[in-house]
Amino acid sequence: MKRALFVILVPLVICPAIFAVPITLFMDTDTYLKRAKAIFVAQCTSIPAQGPVEDGLQVAEVNIMKVLKGEGKPGPYRIVTIYPMKPQTTYMLYSLSGSALGADFLALPELSVIPLPKTFKTADLEHKTLKEQVQYMFSLRLFEVERQLAPLLEEKNLLENAVSDRRYEWFESNGLVKTTPVVEVSTQTDRTHQIWLDLDGKKLQWSHSSPGKSGCFYFQKMDASGAPYWEFSPCDKTGIEEVAGKPVRTRFYGMYTPGRGDTNLGRNSFQSISVRVGQVLFARTVDAPDKIFIIQIVAQKRDEEQMSAKYASICE
Repeated sequence: MKRALFVILVPLVICPAIFAVPITLFMDTDTYLKRAKAIFVAQCTSIPAQGPVEDGLQVAEVNIMKVLKGEGKPGPYRIVTIYPMKPQTTYMLYSLSGSALGADFLALPELSVIPLPKTFKTADLEHKTLKEQVQYMFSLRLFEVERQLAPLLEEKNLLENAVSDRRYEWFESNGLVKTTPVVEVSTQTDRTHQIWLDLDGKKLQWSHSSPGKSGCFYFQKMDASGAPYWEFSPCDKTGIEEVAGKPVRTRFYGMYTPGRGDTNLGRNSFQSISVRVGQVLFARTVDAPDKIFIIQIVAQKRDEEQMSAKYASICE
């Protein structure tokens, strides 16, 4: 049976694609506190056996230890959240408002479920303002995140050094490049929910994200889910025509290439990149890495998946 979800939302709510329910993004602590309907310190006592349900929502039973803001009193309580919780762990819990799945406390915004260390005591919050209380608990969590990150960052530095001289991700032209004539194309579909651009017989999968403004190009090969195929590289030009007559040296990023977040290739997920109307980028396939496509999105319909683009390829 379809469960109804009723949520009262404040302004500035954004809906990330990973969840079907709206998630308010964190801006700053003052705004966070002003928006809050309720802030509790509570220990999770159990996660009902049914586990996660529709839209990623999960019911958790908690015991309220301290009310920092809003109505409520110490004792058993039932909340709904999208974040993982564990029994016998103490949390700072935050809610804007709303109700779902029989609970009147929705912990949906960013930083609405903050795990606290076993050494934490509610007495640590005495003689502090609300902002000081919340920032104290944020700092406890930040310390734990830093502690967990430390060995990973050390490993990251070692791995970066180990692969620092790799060349296969780079393309460097032999002098000034020439390009093939620019071709205009539109997306195609076979009505199986897959949409693609045909680039000289190679299918580049696409989907729209922001109507009329942006969409996603996928790394994987069409009809071969999870198989890395396309690689992309950022381009600082505003038009395809600007590439010809200049040298090109650029790094390509595939599905599992590290460092993509440091480029202007939109970071959508490990399976795709976000691209906007007017953007120019380079693309190539793993089976023909020497054939470099230059792609520019021309237009995208607001209410449909259809998109048009221009492309050319580099001639050495």
